Amino acid sequence: MTSVDDLLAALQVTRESLPHDAVDEYRSRLDGVEQQVLTALRTSRDEGAVLAVIAKAREDGSTQIQNCLTSLDELIASAGNHW
Repeated sequence: MTSVDDLLAALQVTRESLPHDAVDEYRSRLDGVEQQVLTALRTSRDEGAVLAVIAKAREDGSTQIQNCLTSLDELIASAGNHW
């Protein structure tokens, strides 16, 4: 049985692990992706280079989001149905 205090403590741990600065980091990474794409377009018309940069940004963002969701899923599963 999980007490409310235990659940609140677990929520606090999860809250502290969430990337609160993710918005700024995401914006910064997208700026970096934009620069890499522009560089790739200036130096060649290689579609593969542009797509690789975009795919890397997508993968990084997806991984970060998935890690947060996994933490929340684990917390919810640990709470069970009994308080």
